[in-house]
Amino acid sequence: CALPVVAGAVDGFKEVMQDGQTGYLAIPESVTDLADKLEKLVVSPDLREQMGAAGRKNVMQRFEWDRCVTKMEQVLEKTAQRKGADS
Repeated sequence: CALPVVAGAVDGFKEVMQDGQTGYLAIPESVTDLADKLEKLVVSPDLREQMGAAGRKNVMQRFEWDRCVTKMEQVLEKTAQRKGADS
């Protein structure tokens, strides 16, 4: 959607996001940190646009359909090889 993200700095988000580039990672359970990071985006349309575009580019590069299919094929092949060796 080309929108910046503000999320808790927890597993999953930390691996996908680039703090300060594609959005902000807030300290978990810190309402103040979350509010501060949201405020930065609310007051700066240019920052929102820049981070949103960077986030979209990141997702399109890392999670492109063909790349995901290739990775899934590799996982399935390895699994099938292990199953064959276990038989």
